[in-house]
Amino acid sequence: GYALKDYSFGRFYFEPCIENEYYYSIELFENLPSSLSSEDFFNYLNDECNIEYVCKFRNFAFFRRKKSKGKFSLFTDISQKVSYFKRILTFRFSLALFLIVFSFLILYYPPLYLSDKVFSFLLYVPSYSALIIIVNISSFFKFKQLKKIDKS
Repeated sequence: GYALKDYSFGRFYFEPCIENEYYYSIELFENLPSSLSSEDFFNYLNDECNIEYVCKFRNFAFFRRKKSKGKFSLFTDISQKVSYFKRILTFRFSLALFLIVFSFLILYYPPLYLSDKVFSFLLYVPSYSALIIIVNISSFFKFKQLKKIDKS
């Protein structure tokens, strides 16, 4: 087996380990994971919960915990999980909306020297947006379900 060691610009780096040794989790932070409050949080997770901070990329942080210690969740209650899903969905749907607006602007106001290859690529951009939306439908319904549970 291999364990995640680092992540950088679309590349994952691994190191050899015992097969199926870890559970992993990814967290999207509101502030950069390098902020002082995040470092305190990482230390708390390591000291109190045996959850190891692995690496970060932008506002995403990767965590792991040995399977022998049991499964883990970074959320202590449902309202935190609802907040997390809201951040994730807002990020993803904003990206999809940006891609849709960008592609329509390019199609309606094309640059003077737009090559056929670039134009054909831009025709796929709305498809990427639709794919982002379709992939996140299940997350959206889970968010709605958690929000309903949180209100009751």
